[in-house]
Amino acid sequence: MAELICSPLDDNASQPRETLQPKRVVIVVGHLAFGAGDDILALAEALDCPVVELLDAKGIVDEGHPLVLGITGIFGNPGLEAPRAAIFTADVVIAFGITNGDIVLQVQYDPD
Repeated sequence: MAELICSPLDDNASQPRETLQPKRVVIVVGHLAFGAGDDILALAEALDCPVVELLDAKGIVDEGHPLVLGITGIFGNPGLEAPRAAIFTADVVIAFGITNGDIVLQVQYDPD
């Protein structure tokens, strides 16, 4: 698993920049990530981590890719077992195009 270098969104925050070395990372894709599917899959490949789509994001990433596990449920329902298990057992969840929840850090990814 590759290192993730994370820093707070607020440049004036007192929290230091941090390097994470998680064992279980999952990428969750929401509908606002439209057009970023190839970049999201490149990140997933670099991190060797699974990708889970929300129902409203179905089709944003290539669902035939071996790292794409499928969709999660809606309205609190668990959805397919593999995506649900990936999310519930993850050390770090990287979310793209998600509008609910608080963003607490920014993850920067440089594919080069």
